[in-house]
Amino acid sequence: MRPRDDGDGFDVIDVESFAVATKVSGRPPGGRRAPRRLRRASLAAAAAVIAFGTFAAGGLLGESTPTSGPEASAASDSACRVIGQGSPSPVFRVAGAPGDDVGVRGVPGDPSPRMGDTEPGWHLPTTQQSLTVATPRDLRLIPATDICLAEVEVEAAPAAAGEEPRPGDREMLLRAMLDPAGHDFAFSSPDEGDWALRIVVRYLVAAGEEPRLVEAFFRVRVGDAPFATPRPSPAPVATPAMPCGPTPPVAADVVVTLTTGGTAPIPGVGPDAELPDVTVGLGDPIEIAVEEAHCATSWTIDARVGEALVAIERVPNPENDPAIAAQNVWQFGLPGTVDEADLVVILRFGTAGVAERLWHVRSAAFEIPAAFVVTTDGRLMAANPGCGLTVELATGFTRSEECALLGYVPGERFEIDAYEPLGVEIPGWTIVAWSGNCGFRISEEGEAFESATCGLGSFLPERNASPPPILFVVPPGDQVIQLWLSATRNGDRFSVPYFLRVNAR
Repeated sequence: MRPRDDGDGFDVIDVESFAVATKVSGRPPGGRRAPRRLRRASLAAAAAVIAFGTFAAGGLLGESTPTSGPEASAASDSACRVIGQGSPSPVFRVAGAPGDDVGVRGVPGDPSPRMGDTEPGWHLPTTQQSLTVATPRDLRLIPATDICLAEVEVEAAPAAAGEEPRPGDREMLLRAMLDPAGHDFAFSSPDEGDWALRIVVRYLVAAGEEPRLVEAFFRVRVGDAPFATPRPSPAPVATPAMPCGPTPPVAADVVVTLTTGGTAPIPGVGPDAELPDVTVGLGDPIEIAVEEAHCATSWTIDARVGEALVAIERVPNPENDPAIAAQNVWQFGLPGTVDEADLVVILRFGTAGVAERLWHVRSAAFEIPAAFVVTTDGRLMAANPGCGLTVELATGFTRSEECALLGYVPGERFEIDAYEPLGVEIPGWTIVAWSGNCGFRISEEGEAFESATCGLGSFLPERNASPPPILFVVPPGDQVIQLWLSATRNGDRFSVPYFLRVNAR
């Protein structure tokens, strides 16, 4: 044992010397190395330091919530006492200068903290709330009352990391159980720089009492060099649909499945295999899922049509930081312009590599309902749909057809009386808008083309207006009439031109 070199009255022990003197391994449990910034701890703490390790290297202890605290009969410093039943848990301060018994008060943390907590979300005190020390030295943890400390955990991150430090920024300085429990605790500061400290203490409680843990955040500025400005915490781009499973050992072995319309999951294949065929109901969502809930940290999902790629979802994450992007389930619909394509899903699983999975998907066609022109005596004349279909489903799916020609399909020629009132109906659907033209001529190839067309009328819906019954008349002549009809049913809507050839006499 040697006296502290700052003369503040604390006896301290060099941790490595202590380990040698007591024949304890210099490495912590699990073979993790001691953190490079930890230099020494108080004698009471050194006798019971249970683990050290850097967060980035994976040496952080797992979560630990004691099931019961030390009983009142446990050994303790005679200068401290247990928390009385029903008494509030005291706050604590951190001091650094010799003779400083006041220190600075931290920013309260989680009201129900846990030892070894890896959840994001820190509270960074302002520079006015910081503790400044000229050189790296021992810091003191001072409870506001004389309650005994039973366990202490100290984690550090650069203040420049802001209030959501990434896993690689966080470092566990120490976690120690004090035996006997004591009122004072000293620990080493980090190296020079501007630091945020997360400190969790567990107080000594009476036998049978629930554990009492308190979390607080402090800011410690070591040295006098210019300090980096805290960066704003980046907002996550994507968070997982379900808790992430373990990182896969090899990305090439990851199983990725596709589900749509109640089908059983269909595993995807690599780019050199024969692609499974999948029919997707019009407007039905597609779900891509990773078995065992492995989380990708970046991904692209594209529909490949010939040599062209239609982007569906792309999330870059150059640092493969799961705090920025992590996902194991994706839901989307095929773009309205895609009828048939290869679905290409490329997922990166951090350092485990990349998995590429493919399926051949085709969208089910929209069945255009039959439309009929109705004569006064009840005769039905079937009209044939042309090109120019637009579909808007209640799910939000939309699709529009682009046409260079009218899309007229020759059909039966109906004999009607000129100027006979005619109506239109689409069984099972409500027509909400229409317009009509007559006088289309037929080319030698059977295609209808405009020539001296005439109008049959129209109705465009107004707010809350109900469409009147459709009635129109056709002038004399052998001709094709065109009816643009828009109809709805159960929230779905479609619009398309219908054609009918008539000889009006």
